[in-house]
Amino acid sequence: MSVPLSLPIMSTSTSISPTKVHSGTVPVQHLSDISLAKGLRTREFRSEFKKELLNTIVHGKHAVFEKLVKTVGALSSDDSLMDVICAAVRKDCDAAIQELLALAAEADKGRKDAEADMYAPLNKIMEGVESALAQPHLDLPRKCFRRPVLTSSHSLAKEATSYGVEQKPDFVIVEVPPPTRGKLHEPVTDDYATWSRCPSFIEVKAKTGDIPRNRRSNNTTGTLTQAADYARVIMIARPFQLYVYGLLFCGHSFVLALFDRRGVVVSKDYSIKSLEGLKNLICILFTMWSDTRSWTTFGPPIWTYPSLLGRGTSVWRTFAPDGRAMVVKMAWRTENRMSESDIYQEIARIYNSRLDELPRGMAQFYEGRDVMYLGERISVYRLREPVNPYGPPKVGDEPAPRGFSAHLRVSQDEPNAFLHRVTFADTGKPLWEYTDISQLAKVLYMVIYAHKDLCQHGIIHRDISVGNVLIRTDVSITTNATGEQTVTVTDHDPPEGFLTDFELAKIATLVKCETYLPPEGSTKLELQKNTNEAPAAKVGDTITGTALFMATSLLQEISRAREEGQQTITLARGEEHDIESFYWVIFFVLYKRALLNERLKKKGENYQSLNREFCSLYTAKSTGHLADERSRRLREPGYKGIQVLRHYLQVFESEPLIRFVEALWKSLRSFLPGSQEGDEPNKDRFERSYKVAVMEYLEAGVTPPTREEVFRLVGSQTPTPQTTPTHGYALMAVRILLEDIGETDWLDEFLAEEKKRKARAENLRKLRKKAERTATREAKKQAKRKAKKDSERAVNEEAA
Repeated sequence: MSVPLSLPIMSTSTSISPTKVHSGTVPVQHLSDISLAKGLRTREFRSEFKKELLNTIVHGKHAVFEKLVKTVGALSSDDSLMDVICAAVRKDCDAAIQELLALAAEADKGRKDAEADMYAPLNKIMEGVESALAQPHLDLPRKCFRRPVLTSSHSLAKEATSYGVEQKPDFVIVEVPPPTRGKLHEPVTDDYATWSRCPSFIEVKAKTGDIPRNRRSNNTTGTLTQAADYARVIMIARPFQLYVYGLLFCGHSFVLALFDRRGVVVSKDYSIKSLEGLKNLICILFTMWSDTRSWTTFGPPIWTYPSLLGRGTSVWRTFAPDGRAMVVKMAWRTENRMSESDIYQEIARIYNSRLDELPRGMAQFYEGRDVMYLGERISVYRLREPVNPYGPPKVGDEPAPRGFSAHLRVSQDEPNAFLHRVTFADTGKPLWEYTDISQLAKVLYMVIYAHKDLCQHGIIHRDISVGNVLIRTDVSITTNATGEQTVTVTDHDPPEGFLTDFELAKIATLVKCETYLPPEGSTKLELQKNTNEAPAAKVGDTITGTALFMATSLLQEISRAREEGQQTITLARGEEHDIESFYWVIFFVLYKRALLNERLKKKGENYQSLNREFCSLYTAKSTGHLADERSRRLREPGYKGIQVLRHYLQVFESEPLIRFVEALWKSLRSFLPGSQEGDEPNKDRFERSYKVAVMEYLEAGVTPPTREEVFRLVGSQTPTPQTTPTHGYALMAVRILLEDIGETDWLDEFLAEEKKRKARAENLRKLRKKAERTATREAKKQAKRKAKKDSERAVNEEAA
């Protein structure tokens, strides 16, 4: 029985403006552990990240500035007010401005250490701007408050569930309580400045030449790559944030950069030397410190996408209007791709057409749609446009012309992305938070069984990852005498799991597609053009998958094609690739669980060894690097590739789990080309497992695994000849684990329920066929009666 988890209801917020996300601290967990960057040095990661940013950058657009300042609009629309504020800033900060200009000139002449000296005058200028904006007679609208905090000398404070991000922007914009004395000069302690409180940042470079100006994308400066990395971390910590603003100061010049899921848009550069540049800086700072709109969820996110570019998926617990606990997923979908909501409805249609019930191990779809604001769908490229300060469009207004926002795209052919929301009548927790081995085994069996059922209906998930397999939970809300509400989360009894995120699902038995290869170093896998018609995808769509859990053979094919200089590759993606992904998910969960073990953390050397082994399997600079590292580990003799994890399990876990892990590792090794034939398996265990399995699988109406599959499972440590992953083999592995821990009763009940489910569907199909036969016979009788009447009428007419 699990211990209930009580969570206070936390207010988070999002909007078309990105700057207000959390009104209060929401601890973020489990995020960058799954990043391709974890375990890599910052310099090494940014080198690869820079390659990924190439061809996603749009330079020199004043619309970036217009969009930001028109979100609030109080300064940009009032020249006289701006003149008053600008005069006050120049009066209070003239010495700081001159010092900044002098340091920039020295840096341009070759001084190496000028950047550190620039922080103090720049901070003084920002305090002067805040003082001018806070003058009581101005009465400027400030619905929430933020202030810059210098963080160049230390990493941001680790939160309760820190994910180990060590980046250090020069300044971060931190959400703070309303001022008590009219100004925001109250000090912010180091432990208060966390990533979840920082909607934007300021980065400083001493040389004016470091500024990202209008130039070819492959000449992107290190300044922009470094800033994009900060934006990536902010989007991890603040998953409802739709995009991030960064203010980049280079010498006396500065640009405003907007980072979103399709890349970067950079404003033209401005200079603090000029009056216009100072006014623009004041407008930018005022707007970055102000915003209004909010949403409400509770608890930390279940999952957040770790990269800047891509779908930006975040999964949260929430409540429906009728009070039911639900899970809401937000993600950016490519415009020419069928929405995830439509995919769930198509899956339900397929099952309904066969009179089948959806499997219990699949998320229960509730509702979904593209998110709307001001009468139109939220899209990446629409968000890059300035906000209309006069409110939503009126009836009869001209619609946006075709090619809208074209000047803010890398190319006009680049597809847009829409923010899509899907709600599930389920709540869950991450797989690595299992309470015991029994719960883990039951959840895995239910989910793999559901995946098999879906494949039998022609539905391939294609994105099996640790964020898409959840443990089902029950949620309740209570209100105390003071009106404070508390959410209590408990594990569902009996344990259940469910598979979610069918956004990349293909409703076909085998998918063949042309795949556009990414640049070397990119963690984005491919741009896909489907060569077959199917409801789950359309031509020209973007499909990413989760590289960390993708089948090794797919990674190798992509890497091989890139090395040969191919621009496209034809991939056949079948259910066997999903099954292998389940194996990688299980190993990730066990590593994650071990690395969270406080007892192990106290043994520093053992912890570091385990972390290094984990990183060798789950971190990489590119898909090719990931495939190579994984293959190298798998080809090491015996269990050497997971020897530290295996040692941990021997110390902290039970013998059945160790045997389960050994079987899975042996199986993964057998999937590689060139595997060696194994030793003779244990005959007694084989016969026991195989006979019981065949009987119960047949009773449940499920095809049992073959003898060869069971031989591979219970055999020796040496890999068998190359094999193909199957559901029968995966289910048998979990089945033996359940047997070893004494959970055969649960398995019997589960299979009995599945047998009943299939029997109900079969009875309904028989009734439908009977009704169809009856209707056919009745139709034939009616046709005969009609033919007879027509004949008699014809005879009578002829006689008359």
